[in-house]
Amino acid sequence: MEMKSDPTTDGKRNRRKTIHQSSTSVYFFTGSLSSDLISEIISRLPVKFLLQLRCVCKSWCSLISDPIFVKKHLKASTQNVDYAHHRFIMVNYTRPFTLRTYSLSSLFHEEFPNPDFLDYPLNDLDRLARIVGSVNGLLCLSIGYDNVFIWNPATRKSKRLPNYDSSKEFPRQYAVYGFGYDEDTADYNVVVITPRMIGFERQSDSKIFGLKSDSWRKIEDFPKDVPVIDARGVFVSGSLHWIAARNGEMEEDWRSTSILSFDMSKETYSEILQPPYAYGEETFIPVLGVLSGCLFLLLDFEEIKGDVWVMKEYGNVESWSKLFSIPYQDDPIYFNPCSPIYIFKKNELFLLLGFFMLLYNINNNTVTHPNFRTNLRTNLGIDTYVESLVSPCLEWCQFPTTD
Repeated sequence: MEMKSDPTTDGKRNRRKTIHQSSTSVYFFTGSLSSDLISEIISRLPVKFLLQLRCVCKSWCSLISDPIFVKKHLKASTQNVDYAHHRFIMVNYTRPFTLRTYSLSSLFHEEFPNPDFLDYPLNDLDRLARIVGSVNGLLCLSIGYDNVFIWNPATRKSKRLPNYDSSKEFPRQYAVYGFGYDEDTADYNVVVITPRMIGFERQSDSKIFGLKSDSWRKIEDFPKDVPVIDARGVFVSGSLHWIAARNGEMEEDWRSTSILSFDMSKETYSEILQPPYAYGEETFIPVLGVLSGCLFLLLDFEEIKGDVWVMKEYGNVESWSKLFSIPYQDDPIYFNPCSPIYIFKKNELFLLLGFFMLLYNINNNTVTHPNFRTNLRTNLGIDTYVESLVSPCLEWCQFPTTD
């Protein structure tokens, strides 16, 4: 009797065969090349394909898992002029909670870009995920109010951080986070600021987590009486930054706020004065971000415009420079600008403003709207990242290999 094949099984078998054939082809093609040249060639490949190549043999697995190669691949991906390895990520803040990612270049070139839906840690528990920050292809996620993860969405590897103590007066939903990288120690750090009450006085405790030590410890010199307004810190030039109240009081006027900076290596904080705005105009609290590696600030003048300022020389308040103003449309839903903001080919900016996604052309001062198959009114958690091989784990998980 003739046995009928299972289409599902056949499909999986064919996909595995295709992956093996393509990986083996690359293996034989590079067989006569030097190891340095091989490393240079494959460092430009996407993460997905490199993970397949790791399964070809032990030597390939060893090369691709090597920290030097991981760093080389990260550099090549970051410097790609076509943003081929950059992704835009969006969190749905209403049930069912979803996390979507888009190719950054598709947002500029495709009329209807299609997202990929990611299985982030603990998503089966139906808990809301908040994006704390993005560094070198790693994302820090706060999931629910009890879990913090460092996660690589390209490799699907994640590290769950141990719990930290929070005050009873202000539970963890009021915590303020920051995620960054310490160049001196080559370590990834998470900072958490939790408010607490001493009598009738509001203060805060601050702790820092080191990926290498896998533990939390208290930051002794962090200011305890400065209310931090931002929900998450912006990582620029080795430091985290938050908008904070200068006089210890929460006010909507930008003149009562400053930029609180925390140096990840020295573990010291400082205050950065904001740009010299024009007085007498009604504004919202400024929004911080990163623009071409520089600290930028976007100030929203209600229903009129958004001014973009950049600190060209980090730490020098005299280097604040107003680049341009983004004119608002006649729709009243434009308000409260949010990061990220991204330059594409040096003349286009991409950002979320209120409930609208904008593509602003600097040269001709025009605004267009990329098409998303989603409701932006429920998607306000956004960021960008570059796909990388950087691992959030202390040890790289080995794939089964054969020679």
